[in-house]
Amino acid sequence: MVRNYGMEEPLFVIVITFLALAWVTCCLRAWAKLVVLRKVTADDYLMLCGMVFYTGYAASALYGVTHGIGTLGEGMSLEEASIGLRAWWLCEMLYAPVTLCVRTSVAVFLLQIAVQRVHRRTIIAVIVAFWVVTIPLFFVAIFQCRPISYFWMQPFPSVPRGTCVDGRVIYIVSVVHSVTSACCDWTLGILPVFMLWKVRLNVKTKLSLFMLLSMGVFAGIALIVRVVYVRPFEVSINFLFETLCVPLSAHRTHSFLQILT
Repeated sequence: MVRNYGMEEPLFVIVITFLALAWVTCCLRAWAKLVVLRKVTADDYLMLCGMVFYTGYAASALYGVTHGIGTLGEGMSLEEASIGLRAWWLCEMLYAPVTLCVRTSVAVFLLQIAVQRVHRRTIIAVIVAFWVVTIPLFFVAIFQCRPISYFWMQPFPSVPRGTCVDGRVIYIVSVVHSVTSACCDWTLGILPVFMLWKVRLNVKTKLSLFMLLSMGVFAGIALIVRVVYVRPFEVSINFLFETLCVPLSAHRTHSFLQILT
């Protein structure tokens, strides 16, 4: 049993809470599209894929929290440390597809209502930029160690020694991805203001639409906050404790995007 240092329980509650909120908003969106509008578009399928990946991400986080994430190295066995590292690897691996699906869904939605060429080109440029920085992050996360299983088998002294990429590589790729994603979120958040500027609506309706469509700006702010916690970590005895803020901030960003969209 993992020794409790007071960090596992809050993380467990946060993951469960935001996962439940995300599924509630997802079900409300499905009801609105299937029952009210009776129309399902590409952005809905992308958001559903994002929700499935996010559920896997949350499940991995919960699995890790009960087996070492947030615990000092002295408080766990080698088996628990290995399970915690495997959960960490799964979260890293699922982080990219979650953000890819959700942000692409938002961009595709705006692309459907964009009329002016400059707006459409801006949205397409955002999609391309995000895919360009997300795909490398995905493969770096998966293949950061050789063999792949060495990442979570490192605690066992009897395991044949493998190799892992320098922690600075993960750090650079993560920071580039986070900064680019934040810029994409801000672009997609501010763009609706220009798209609806000349639309003939009363001021109150315009302001409501501006606020609703521009909430992605807050997700961009959350990403910049996450960058503060990303550092060139190396797997050590206290890795699962020292890196607690990284999955926590990433989980908040994911859930924030799911709830807003």
